[in-house]
Amino acid sequence: MSVSQKIAAALGEVEQIPLETIERVVQVKGEEWALARLEETVALNAEDGLLTNTGDQRRTPGGIFFKLVKNLVESKERQLIFGPAWAAARPVEKLTWEDSLNLSTEALKLPKGEVITVKITVIGRPGRVIESFLGRPVDSCFLELADPDLATGLTRAAEKAQTGGQVVILPLFLGGAGHQKNDVAYAIQWARNQFADVAFKYGVPLGPHAKLVDLLDRRVADCLAAAPQALPPHDTAVLLVSRGSSDPNSNSEVARLARLLFEKRSFKTVEYAYQAVAQPNVIEGMRRCRQLGAKQVIVLQYLLFTGRVDRNIRELSEQAGQDLGLKVLQAGYLGVHPLLMEIAAQRLQETADGAAAMTCDLCKYRFSMAGYEHQVGQPQDSHHLHGGAHHHHHHDGHDHDHHHEHEHDHEHHHDHEHH
Repeated sequence: MSVSQKIAAALGEVEQIPLETIERVVQVKGEEWALARLEETVALNAEDGLLTNTGDQRRTPGGIFFKLVKNLVESKERQLIFGPAWAAARPVEKLTWEDSLNLSTEALKLPKGEVITVKITVIGRPGRVIESFLGRPVDSCFLELADPDLATGLTRAAEKAQTGGQVVILPLFLGGAGHQKNDVAYAIQWARNQFADVAFKYGVPLGPHAKLVDLLDRRVADCLAAAPQALPPHDTAVLLVSRGSSDPNSNSEVARLARLLFEKRSFKTVEYAYQAVAQPNVIEGMRRCRQLGAKQVIVLQYLLFTGRVDRNIRELSEQAGQDLGLKVLQAGYLGVHPLLMEIAAQRLQETADGAAAMTCDLCKYRFSMAGYEHQVGQPQDSHHLHGGAHHHHHHDGHDHDHHHEHEHDHEHHHDHEHH
């Protein structure tokens, strides 16, 4: 499956003219550039979107994508992509439903009656991107700030699965901290009590994964390609910034990713920081880059999507750059990308096969760790079960993971339900 077809699937475009235009975008501007515009499309659509020229309605995801392309390409390139020069171009094979289905492995063809429930923020309607990629229906539910909430989403999935069926749950988190170990797991246990005749299978987070390192690398490359006045790599530091957590194992994954991103690359250094909760914070991370001799810092966010955290990281790093005399480039967040979809497909495969597994060897709820001794064996609890759009929990100034995070009773459920 080509990049142009994957972009078309993510945008929900199936008509001949849009498909041909997307292929020309890839041909003229290259795969990485086109995928970067897809990520921007996702970000815009997830917020307020873009209005049409008449101002009376929002553009479709495809409309946003093409608008971005028109605004960013030069006039000659615009003519090649949208103009009559391509009128006689060879026909492009139409993207079929079977094409989308082939993007996932045969093993993901789960038995009839099974439902996949995914917590994700996607283009337009919940589940759109995953549905397009896997070629099968997907239900979505959300931890907070959006509907449906966990209880509603799990209930709908169980009702579709019916007696004897099963629900496969994929948490779209980059790492395993409080929401993974406690909030979602608590909701699943609640659903099991409500629907004793339905099996619930719980997947693991997307990370850690080598493809995430690859995607981070690509985001840095895109950033440099878009900045012709960028300084050379030997004057450049990359600062990998995560949200931050009170889970020490989750925080350590960010440090490991920074090291993996540094391996065999020519940057002066790759450092890491956290937007909140953990240290070093963004300003401290920027300062360390300067102390190590960097003149330019590429700020790379280990986040899936845009939002308040993304904006705060940009603001903090830009201000720190001014204060420290550093040139700052923003590589942004991960965004929707085929590599993420491939990881999600792998995690679903593992869950469906009963092979999903997380290690408990560094879990603060099983082993005593410095500063977290009191949390060993702590009972499960969550206030996210009935969250949804009206649940506006304030995260600034305290742990996003809410200090009661785990999937485990630690006496009888500490295996994360991944056997």
